[in-house]
Amino acid sequence: MSEKSMNKHRLCGIISLAAAVALELLPVGAVCCFAVAPEAGGGYIRETYSYFDPLVFGYANFGPLITAILSCVLLTLWIYGAVFESEGKYFGVMTVLSVIALAASLFPVLLGIKFYSIVGCGITLLMLVSGLTAGRCARGYARGCVRRTV
Repeated sequence: MSEKSMNKHRLCGIISLAAAVALELLPVGAVCCFAVAPEAGGGYIRETYSYFDPLVFGYANFGPLITAILSCVLLTLWIYGAVFESEGKYFGVMTVLSVIALAASLFPVLLGIKFYSIVGCGITLLMLVSGLTAGRCARGYARGCVRRTV
């Protein structure tokens, strides 16, 4: 893997996480379902919120806020890694954090599919892209395939 290819991977990681953070800011990502009284007809009301909204965390849907925080941390790490041209274990740490963020983005599915949204699915896919990209960068450095030019 050449340095030019590594720069493309870094850019891909930054773009995927920036898109994930943009989706997390939208007020349609995280879902809360509130029960309706049986006298009023029963059922539930489905409301959507931003991933950064503490209300969702307060109603025991922990995944969205954890995912939002980890995606901001990962975006910061990707930008830092691109500016200072980090190597090796740095991308390994980002791979692990991406897998944790990916798992956290799937937490709402444990509550039921009605707590998951299309925007949430998009965020999960972008976390997957970020993790695969970080893993590819870590593997390139581990194999010694990256040739640095001075």
